Amino acid sequence: MDKADVLRKMGCLNRYAERVRSPLFKDHDFFDPYDKLQVRYEMLRAVKVDGMSITRVAEEFGYSRETYYTVEGNFRLEGTIGLMDTQQGRRQPEKLVDEVVAFILSERQKDPRNNSGKVLVEKVRDRFKIDLHRRTIYKALKKWSRGKWIFSFEIKGVNIRRVSVTPGIFLLF
Repeated sequence: MDKADVLRKMGCLNRYAERVRSPLFKDHDFFDPYDKLQVRYEMLRAVKVDGMSITRVAEEFGYSRETYYTVEGNFRLEGTIGLMDTQQGRRQPEKLVDEVVAFILSERQKDPRNNSGKVLVEKVRDRFKIDLHRRTIYKALKKWSRGKWIFSFEIKGVNIRRVSVTPGIFLLF
């Protein structure tokens, strides 16, 4: 497996390497225009350390100014991990907030036979005044059964910030 294969597998292959015109990447073998993380890091460094303008850096490194600002913000918040692309799309259904998930799980645990997706949709509508599709309920239950939910909630005035839910077990971190 060569470097390009590894970069591709990691999601770090710069598909637009031909757009990188920075002398660093043209004159030195150490700098690889196909390594997206290296290109982005050097783009930020060129502005912060070398004092280049963002417009010029965007042109030389093959990115838009908008992408520069996004990468800079992500780097500031997350460090080098922020140089990687973030996953697109929603992380979970918009209406499925922590309180609703906790309610669905507790109702289902109370009486699994009489709390089908259709019944739970009605209960959620009555209690929270929101409409969910029964498939959303089933997906939430399926995700819960694999122990994927991490959420926060309040019990008797104490805010529990991060809880990982696995079938029948609450683990605090």
